[in-house]
Amino acid sequence: MPVAADAGPSADPSLGHLAEAAAIWAPAAPVPWRDVVLEATVRRDAIRQDGARPVVGAGMDTDGARRFQLLVRAADAGTAYVATVDPEAGRASLVLLQAGVETPLATGEWPLEDRAEETVRLAARGDRLTLEVGGTVILEARDGTLAHGAVGIGCPGRARAQILRFCARDGEGALLAGDGTPWDRPASGERDEDGVLHLAERSRGLLPPQAQWAFLRRGFDLPADQAVRSATVRLAAASAEPARQFVARVRLNGQELGLGPVRAIAQEHRVEVLDAAAAVRPGANALGIIACTSADQRVQLELEVVLSGGAVHRILTDGSWRALAGDAAYPPAGSIGTGYFSAPREHLRAPAYPHGFDLPGFDDSAWDAPVLRPSLAPLAVNPARPVRAVMHRPISSRRLADGTLALDLGGTVVGGLALEGVPEACDLTLRFGEMLDADGRVRSRLSTGNHYEDRWELTGRQGPVATWGWRVFRYAEISGLPEGFDASGIRALGHELPLGELSTYTASDPALQRILDLCTRTMVQNNGNLLVDSWSREREPYEADAYLQARANAALSTDEPFAGYALDYLLRRRTWPTEWPFYLVLLAWHHYLRFGDREALARRRDQLAQLLPLAWIDPATGLVRKRHGSDGSSSRIDHDIVDWPPSERDGYLFGPVNTVVNAVALGAIDAMARIDAALEHPGARRHAETADALRAAIGAHLWDEAQGTYHDGLDADGAPLPHAGSHAGAFAVSMGAADAERTRRTADFLARRGMRVSVYAAPYLLDALILGGRADAAHALLVGTGERSWTAMLEAGAGATMEAWSERLKPNVSCAHPWAASPLFLVAESFLGLTALVPGCSEVALVPQLPAAMGEIRARMMLPPGCLEVLARTDAEGLTQLAVTVPEGMTCRVGEGAGAPVLGPGRHTASVPGPPQ
Repeated sequence: MPVAADAGPSADPSLGHLAEAAAIWAPAAPVPWRDVVLEATVRRDAIRQDGARPVVGAGMDTDGARRFQLLVRAADAGTAYVATVDPEAGRASLVLLQAGVETPLATGEWPLEDRAEETVRLAARGDRLTLEVGGTVILEARDGTLAHGAVGIGCPGRARAQILRFCARDGEGALLAGDGTPWDRPASGERDEDGVLHLAERSRGLLPPQAQWAFLRRGFDLPADQAVRSATVRLAAASAEPARQFVARVRLNGQELGLGPVRAIAQEHRVEVLDAAAAVRPGANALGIIACTSADQRVQLELEVVLSGGAVHRILTDGSWRALAGDAAYPPAGSIGTGYFSAPREHLRAPAYPHGFDLPGFDDSAWDAPVLRPSLAPLAVNPARPVRAVMHRPISSRRLADGTLALDLGGTVVGGLALEGVPEACDLTLRFGEMLDADGRVRSRLSTGNHYEDRWELTGRQGPVATWGWRVFRYAEISGLPEGFDASGIRALGHELPLGELSTYTASDPALQRILDLCTRTMVQNNGNLLVDSWSREREPYEADAYLQARANAALSTDEPFAGYALDYLLRRRTWPTEWPFYLVLLAWHHYLRFGDREALARRRDQLAQLLPLAWIDPATGLVRKRHGSDGSSSRIDHDIVDWPPSERDGYLFGPVNTVVNAVALGAIDAMARIDAALEHPGARRHAETADALRAAIGAHLWDEAQGTYHDGLDADGAPLPHAGSHAGAFAVSMGAADAERTRRTADFLARRGMRVSVYAAPYLLDALILGGRADAAHALLVGTGERSWTAMLEAGAGATMEAWSERLKPNVSCAHPWAASPLFLVAESFLGLTALVPGCSEVALVPQLPAAMGEIRARMMLPPGCLEVLARTDAEGLTQLAVTVPEGMTCRVGEGAGAPVLGPGRHTASVPGPPQ
């Protein structure tokens, strides 16, 4: 069909005309269920980790953390009667939800009894709605707005639940959905090996599904006599929150353009800007969208095509599009998520899949007009680059005795599999995992709680097929393939953030090179569209993780917006540990030094200053002292964490004054003083004085002269706690609390103890060793072979850096955490000593600390002005020999002190004293 030309300029070039588009979705088939009783039995007692067997959602100790929701007469995810039940508090509420707007109907309470489970029934009979708990009606309402619809079960935000049994019956008692029916796997959760349904946060799984999946298409014609100068797609959609990944994939003429959107920072709707120039063509064209979400369900799109003659052709989502509910192609099969999120398991039925719907000439006459919904607003462009799909060839494939095809990708990817050339009808089972079991089979039930198992019903005529959402895996198995199937038609479909030209690090030591390769591969293949701790268990940013991951990213590339967006996200969405928000100040300062964006720093300044624990500073000691949360407990706001998992705390003793908290607070206050100085803000002097006073107080009250390191903290009476482990000293030195002599003595203390911290704390330990003249010990730990080492990750078969050293140390370990790739920035910043002397890196310094045992390091480090090349080794005489190539627009000081040479653009050689050997 033709499109109207528009030669006028756009009012907002970044958003084009997207705000004028309608939000659309596929219509759901009406469900005639009227009188219905939905019953669920929920586990009331606290959810805890049970020995070595992880329980999804362990550690949520906030009020209301066990709430769950029952839905009846649901037309879609935004229209239903919704009962929210808190089985721990004995409270419930009932609302009418219409197009996402809640109208309260009733509330109720019941006396709590000492029992481990509670049975709840939500009944809709005529216009009467009742909620029973334990057989007693606790609330009742009358409302006739909704006459019929589906049933559903899920959880609100910041809550998870374990459902032991659930079912829905009609007014005559006939079973409609739930246990024992085809409708027993809502998208809101996943069943464990015992059949318990684990419901995730922000989830609503409807049965039957009400257009959770949607296919949307629009054919259009362009003039055949003009070439395409440019073509841009702007995509917004809602909601990405339940699955914490994206909502829609956009295709044009059979080619995928991209996906989105990224999760929003607050109430805005983020817009992905995708380049469509390579896919659009003169003449007939077709846009296709595959979308999936269990909440909100809106897609809003603009395609802007500029022709060679200058005319602009524009397509907006509106009532002229065609829509098809995708629930027949993807019937409900549960979730691949955990208690943190729900994302659909994909049981693809190829006979119901509209193959070729994104090509011109496809017959959509049997499709419906889309449902028109309110346009998304406000809109804001995602400042980071769009994630791209990348095909990876497996490094090995083999047939197992049962005919299953086993694949090893060599590294961990975020995505799924793509197959082509399946020549006959077959039913496939696809399993994905981060690790193998003792028999060499894929562990599709991850220790994190994810269950990666999909089923595909293929016809042999379907053409290429691929997974839609994101799994995190190195290993995969496919059962059910025809004999003789050519495995060369299989690819891993990864999703990667384009980082531009990458820094490279080459070590003469093979052990170090393997670790650097692991870290580089992790950062390239596991970043995703948001700086999260991992894409397997939680899919959520954390401040300390973001700081480490941003530094690892900066060691590889000059991509600036990615970390900046995560920083803004976390400034609005803090997490629970006391010291985690302090890392945002450190991240902001590091980000500014590397990239030099003064305007962004100024915009964030006031929010950053509010994160400082100035109100907790005790006038009597000058130290950060807390009245609560210093007991080592988890998942409660402003509770100290020190390290994670708790087994990696090296016997750390908690008290009202915590040395690690004070050290990280010092680092943040000092960074805030530097930020204010850079911005010429009057707070600079006050923050500098506060940092100096806190540094002095740490030295006066927390130093253990006998052991040559720092106490863990002070007790309620102000006495030193009787323990001084690795953490207090490592963080105190790394964050700048120690003078030169105490730095040296603490480093010797830490070197004697070895690696007694987690993967998270390891970079601070190694940094403290290097600062204290023990680069030899830091190198030994970096390339070590014990259980607590990056080498152990490789030997375990991980395809990316792990969040813990081993599964023994953390039973629910995830094997794909980009923030654990700290060796990248340790080599760049600590061993090679790269430091930005001015924001934006036009002036840098190299103060290498390479022990002779480290061998030769060759680095090509991408910085905003260009590539800084360094070849470094420390010889037998203790001199570090350097060959340095400085790019245009940069100077590089080599070594410390007033007489250190400053190198201009070009190739240079230099030598500086190496670290003590």
